[in-house]
Amino acid sequence: MELKIRNLSKMIDNKHIIDGLNLYLKSGDVLALQGRNGCGKTSLLKIVAGIDKDFDGEVEVDKNLTIGYVPQEIILFEQLSIKDNLKAFCNGENAKVDYQRIELFAEELGIYTLLKKKTGKLSGGQKRLVNFIIGFSNNPNLILLDEVIEGMDKETVGKVIKLINDIKKDKIIIVTSHQEEFINEVCNLWGKMIDGKLELSYEH
Repeated sequence: MELKIRNLSKMIDNKHIIDGLNLYLKSGDVLALQGRNGCGKTSLLKIVAGIDKDFDGEVEVDKNLTIGYVPQEIILFEQLSIKDNLKAFCNGENAKVDYQRIELFAEELGIYTLLKKKTGKLSGGQKRLVNFIIGFSNNPNLILLDEVIEGMDKETVGKVIKLINDIKKDKIIIVTSHQEEFINEVCNLWGKMIDGKLELSYEH
């Protein structure tokens, strides 16, 4: 499985936020995407996710590759329980299997006992955790995680790290985060967005 990005450019307000970016990732790669706020990290994730189609260049992924995107914003239905939120994002012919899988993730991450609780009554960190799990609802091969651990306590972050490390062998994962310990625990590649370009500068 491969992700290839060639000469990718993106303009916002007549300024190149992404400028001739090239990237190649394969199964097992976990890339930490860093840089100052507004440098194009989220824009790059949205382009790879297929949400933003207003760009120049080429993004090539394997034909049967599925994508899981977890944005910074909470995307939950607050009037529904955690369980109903999880089910709402599991659809299609594999809905039952997909739900059973992410229900196991909920157990691993310590929120299984809260499944019947209304999402609107959760803490900010708990909401982020449910948001994180939903990103895995379609059993994705390519996972895009945008500041997913913000607001989580250290114990919960440790559980997220373990889950990512358990599943990353046959995945491609891109994460944005300002937390160095998290990045060091899950990533084998470290890239920094500078002036619209990506500099791969670190590898375990």
